[in-house]
Amino acid sequence: DWFSGHPSPDDRRAAVTFVGPFSIMALHLVCKISNPPTDIVEKIINSSSEVSSVKDDHSMLPLHYASAEGASIEVLSLLCRAYPEGKLEQDNRKRTPLHFTFNRARENKNGNTQEENDGNEENGMKKNSMRDTVALLSDSGAARIPDGWGMLPLHYACAYGTSEAVLSVLETAYPDSISARERFGRTPLHLAMVNSQRSASPVALQFLLNVRPELGIVNIADNDGNLPLFLLATAAKTERFDSNEVEARSNACKCLTMYLEAQPRASAVFLSALQALPQWLRDTAVLTEHVQDVLNAKMVSNFHAFITFADFYVLIVTIVCFALSTTQFIHFKNDKDTEKPTVTLIIQLVGGIWFLSRETSQVLAMLNLGTFRSWLTDLRNWHDVVLIILLLYLAGLMLVDPDWVDVDKDAFRILVSITQLILYLSVIVFAKGFLVQFAVFAGGLFHVMQRTLAFFVIPIFLLLMFADMFLISYTGSELCEETVRLNNDTNATMRDDISQECYEDFPHCDFGESLLQVYSMMLGEIGNECRYQMVTTNQTLELSKNWNYASGTAQGIYFLYTLVVVIILSTMLIAIATDSYDVIKNERAAMVFWSNRLDFVAEMDAILKFRRTVTNMVLGRNDRTAGATRAARDFQEGDLSGEGSGWFRNSWSFLLSLFSSSNPTEEESRTCSSPDFWLYQMVRILAFVIIPLWLLVGFISFGIFLPPQVKEFILVQKRTSLSIDTTEQVHQVIKKMKNDMRKTRLDFKREMKNDQKELIQMKAELEALQRYVLSDLSQLKENLITLSELARERMREREEYAMGAR
Repeated sequence: DWFSGHPSPDDRRAAVTFVGPFSIMALHLVCKISNPPTDIVEKIINSSSEVSSVKDDHSMLPLHYASAEGASIEVLSLLCRAYPEGKLEQDNRKRTPLHFTFNRARENKNGNTQEENDGNEENGMKKNSMRDTVALLSDSGAARIPDGWGMLPLHYACAYGTSEAVLSVLETAYPDSISARERFGRTPLHLAMVNSQRSASPVALQFLLNVRPELGIVNIADNDGNLPLFLLATAAKTERFDSNEVEARSNACKCLTMYLEAQPRASAVFLSALQALPQWLRDTAVLTEHVQDVLNAKMVSNFHAFITFADFYVLIVTIVCFALSTTQFIHFKNDKDTEKPTVTLIIQLVGGIWFLSRETSQVLAMLNLGTFRSWLTDLRNWHDVVLIILLLYLAGLMLVDPDWVDVDKDAFRILVSITQLILYLSVIVFAKGFLVQFAVFAGGLFHVMQRTLAFFVIPIFLLLMFADMFLISYTGSELCEETVRLNNDTNATMRDDISQECYEDFPHCDFGESLLQVYSMMLGEIGNECRYQMVTTNQTLELSKNWNYASGTAQGIYFLYTLVVVIILSTMLIAIATDSYDVIKNERAAMVFWSNRLDFVAEMDAILKFRRTVTNMVLGRNDRTAGATRAARDFQEGDLSGEGSGWFRNSWSFLLSLFSSSNPTEEESRTCSSPDFWLYQMVRILAFVIIPLWLLVGFISFGIFLPPQVKEFILVQKRTSLSIDTTEQVHQVIKKMKNDMRKTRLDFKREMKNDQKELIQMKAELEALQRYVLSDLSQLKENLITLSELARERMREREEYAMGAR
């Protein structure tokens, strides 16, 4: 101990006040040690108390370093007593010691802190209580001081993770810090959400949401107009939330559920943030009650209902008119006396213009919100773009009718067929957002395709192989020679000695036809079984052995094909498809449906917000919702309690109540002789006329004048309770266990190798020691022999001396 060897106060003072490189003193160095020793710090301060107030070149006090390295409460108390103003001192980046307190959590991947470690011993020293540390450093107002980036200590605590007790101390010291914004406009909630992979983040999030709910921090956007939810969506796509990080994903799901349970406003920014979530988080979000209530309420609003009905009507009318116009146009080109389909083409053109205006307004709305990337990455938008181009192109082409258009060519018919296919696919895409059954079917279709993508490589390979095998078997036979002759001469007929029933349009003389035949056979179209036999009408006719050998080989190939492709491969495909569809139907049906509904509602809200912004700009009104920054805070897209609590809803309820027997006593009191009875019946008759007329007007008006109850019946889906995808979770846990076992096995092998090296080294050392001992023993033996000879020599000399003396 240096202090024991230097008891002189002057020596000690000179040593502790010595200034080294970067203006660092001994106290700085001691405080840089993890959990610095209390006795050494106390001796340094006692030697010269002013050293605790000296800053280095980074403007950092010893208290900064001690706070950063997790010093004990005793060490921090010594430093604070020696220089109380140090609690408020800031370094070059404007950070106080209180900011540095949360650095230990930053170094921990999971964000665990020392909060619960009171009384624990590590290396003989008592570990620090985070709550006591924060209380000590924040009692002078440090909780109110931001760093150079405008971040308060509460921002640090929520970003790096800590306990509820620590957060409570910071909030008590500065209550307004809950909603305080740093330089980029982010609140502590933003930072807790973006670091939701930490195990302490759910605790921090729960505290922030519950401590002062009247502040509405869930609706505060940063300077870029991003809600905390959007920051979570962005962070969740990084490697921190890799599929192997089961715990990180679990923490993120907890944070997301807590955030949505706080019921943020149903703004366009909120819905766009939900859209930006990765699929594994989105599945959790769409099954929360708040999100489902938001989506249902949005769907029955006038604007969303109008777009829904309009899309459906236009799509159905366009399909019918497109089929009529293309058919009539083909007849018109072949027969000029036929009338040109002008009316249906104009309707088709109007349908294409409607879809174009919808897509254009959606693009402009996404650009206004700054979420155009989500439009680009959505395949359904590209589906709509292709449909719009084909509809407008074909409508214009058939209206103009240039001379170069030839309906007899394949190009025109293929283009029409593709357009018709896309139109019918649009019906499925439309329906899956409004009916769970369609959502399950569409989701199951894509899920099966993804699961069987690798499987389809094998059937393709086998089809190519068998098509080539059949082709090679029959090449050069009389059958193929006859087939080639018939193909070259359209007027020729098959030889009388070859059975036309078995071999007409024989497919295995051309690779393309052979491939088509084996593909048809896989689907069950086997054809005539005599095709692979040698059948002639003249039994005495001697044919070459080539055909005979070809038929024998083909029969073997056919047997092998039936066994491998038709039986085994088809059965496997059915099993895989059934299993994959069951996963969608039983576990992910609600997720698929609500995800589709979320996409539609988010797009409509973006269009509605853009329309209001443009309207305000045209009318010269001050748009208090303009700008992304305040969009989420000040703009409410709709009443989540449901539209139609006024005249429409009450009137429809009154009309239906006329036909209900809710009060039997009152019904029985009315008799035929009573004027009330006949008046009541007249009102019923009038209601019986009004109800269908109202429904008719409502459907004709694209849902605008429909009763709210009818729109809810059509568009509102029952809430689905939040459930966990057990299969996926078990899969992830098993995957993590496999990785852990693999890592353990590698560590064990590494330790075995190290132990083996140590054993070899010990063996070498023992052998060296053995050689050394043997060498010493040999030397000792030689010494003993030498000593023995010397002793005998002396004995001899003594004897000779004694004999001479006598």
